Amino acid sequence: MDLLSLSDQIEGVDRHLITFHSEACIHAARRFAECDLCHNICPVDAITPYEPLPTFDQDKCIKCKACLPICPLGAFIAQDAVLNLLKCVSRFKPHAIEIVCEKHSASEEGVPNSEVAFQIQGCLAGLGSGAYIALFALGVESVIARTDLCETCKWGALCTPIDSQIKDARTFLGAWEWEGKLSSISELPENNDHERPLWNSENLPVSRRDLFRLSSQQSDFTLARGLAGDLEEKQHHPSRNRTRLIASLGRLIESNPPVQDIHLENMGFAKINVDETCTACGACARICPTKALTIESDTKNKTYRLSFAPELCIDCGVCLHACMPHSITLESNPTFEYVFENSKPITLREGSLNRCEACKVWFASHLGEELCPGCAYRRENLYGSMIPRDWQPGTMGPYKPGKQSKEQAPSGTDT
Repeated sequence: MDLLSLSDQIEGVDRHLITFHSEACIHAARRFAECDLCHNICPVDAITPYEPLPTFDQDKCIKCKACLPICPLGAFIAQDAVLNLLKCVSRFKPHAIEIVCEKHSASEEGVPNSEVAFQIQGCLAGLGSGAYIALFALGVESVIARTDLCETCKWGALCTPIDSQIKDARTFLGAWEWEGKLSSISELPENNDHERPLWNSENLPVSRRDLFRLSSQQSDFTLARGLAGDLEEKQHHPSRNRTRLIASLGRLIESNPPVQDIHLENMGFAKINVDETCTACGACARICPTKALTIESDTKNKTYRLSFAPELCIDCGVCLHACMPHSITLESNPTFEYVFENSKPITLREGSLNRCEACKVWFASHLGEELCPGCAYRRENLYGSMIPRDWQPGTMGPYKPGKQSKEQAPSGTDT
């Protein structure tokens, strides 16, 4: 194959085509998960709820890209508009910008006080709160999202998610008292005649002078790429939106220490507590989809440590269902300082290990205990079994009432 034909094939690839990777979905291996964010946000019902996994109809998809930032594990993959938007900011270094979606029919009209407008591919709902924070991490001082024609757009159902993303981003910016620097405008002022350049973020013109400046801007473009949060090829990770938040807020904290602590209530973050009943079995760490929970067991020195990285936690709650002794509690109202200002993972529990006399498994030892909790329970209840907290006879997994799994266990049997 010659280079010309290869380039033709590459040009024919639609980089904005959205694909669904079911193996990355939280429902793929965690039957107690109750996430249906992608189904709720899709404006054309191209995504059906989990039974047991969601299904994605690519023919129905209109490439609004709203599913990309909403999925907590990044199961929906496509090239979004964020990297190109950040590259534009790195190149022009504006102080005040507008962001306009590709469907905006009056994008030539400017908003007062803006220096430049960038038109992105897809809907504004495809950006996510992390994209807005990344803009401020690059030095932008004011961002205005243009929502003045959203109600008449075929993507109009996404007005609420757009507002929700901006609200979340403003909450993060509240740690610096910068809430007023990010806003949306739903109606242009009367007699508006503000003029500013409008650039398509996907296709910026390049002048001869720009070519000579590119080498000096490489460090800025590298920073933009890092803040864009492109996912690495690894099994466990949060979404690109969360990755952008972590990178961007980390840069802001380093350059401008926050001036106040705020609560991140119901924003997909959690504070975890583990009590003394923890057995150090490691089930919570194994089931955690983002590896926010990790356990280190040193059988040689007979010690263990259960650690928690709060910035990686997506508040899915699957660790609660995995914990047989019910040692874990979640609080969905952590503070900004707790989540983002801990330089190292938080130690939840640590202690000594003992080896069960019966099954030889290692477990967190308590005074006078020679058997692991499972063996101790079976010794006291010869024909009994330890049942997960949410198990109900006749059901297995996250099925809706009336839905039954092919693996359904008969009532009264062990799971």
